[in-house]
Amino acid sequence: MNPQKTYYNLKQIVNTSTTLRNYAAKENLKKIEMINTTRIARTSKDASPTCSNY
Repeated sequence: MNPQKTYYNLKQIVNTSTTLRNYAAKENLKKIEMINTTRIARTSKDASPTCSNY
């Protein structure tokens, strides 16, 4: 077994897993931001005055 090749392969695995982890984190952040935006829109819509009670 070539130690230099083993090191290179392990380095590639670490780089790939780091890239995938960062991508997943960005996607999760997008989902959280979308959920928060939806909640804010619903809250402001629910808080707006209506004429039905007057």
